[in-house]
Amino acid sequence: MKKTVLTFGLISGAFSALMLSATVPFADRIGFDKGEYLGYTVIVLSFLLVFFGIRSYRDNVGNGQITFGKAFTVGILITLISCACYVVTWEVLYFQFLPGFMDKYSAYMVQKLQASGASSATIATQIQQLKKYKEMYDNPLINAAMTFIEPFPVGLVITLISAAILRKKPQSQLAIRPCRRPVEPEPGTTRRGQERRPSKKWPHCWGQVSRGYGFGGQCQERRYKTPFRQPERFG
Repeated sequence: MKKTVLTFGLISGAFSALMLSATVPFADRIGFDKGEYLGYTVIVLSFLLVFFGIRSYRDNVGNGQITFGKAFTVGILITLISCACYVVTWEVLYFQFLPGFMDKYSAYMVQKLQASGASSATIATQIQQLKKYKEMYDNPLINAAMTFIEPFPVGLVITLISAAILRKKPQSQLAIRPCRRPVEPEPGTTRRGQERRPSKKWPHCWGQVSRGYGFGGQCQERRYKTPFRQPERFG
């Protein structure tokens, strides 16, 4: 499982990191709204590796069989590795290559409010909130936590869906019951515990029953006749 998780997790993380590095530096040119849709599209595409990772583990390691719990474990580990790569890439980009990212984002939001005809009080309130967000983003731990929250719910949903689709329980085998040796009847009785009596059709024979287990474990009965013999009387 370790090899499968690392392989598909790193591929997923590398794809998301590559696309993040290629789009975020040009977010102001692309447009922050379009950049947000593009970012979540990249996240969904990168988490498709969760599905292929679970399927690879089922076919190569599980011999074509996997339970929902095992599939979820494989998928969530791939998701965590991919999210870790996403967070590390964003931290490097934000603190090393995008020092004015929040300033550009704040200016874009203010222009959007002004274009919509918002009041001065609303704009002032929005500016204060953006300043608080900037202070929070300047803290690496808070920045990493908020960045992790972006892709993880998407990965969790894809993991649940993939585990439900790819689960495959082992086929149940038919239980084979061993043939039991029939219990010998008491003297003067049949195998069902009834007293021996002459058969009406063949008065000189006794009606007896022989039980056994045939093909498929089903109980079978065979009736046969034995020569007439006066039963012993007790007491």
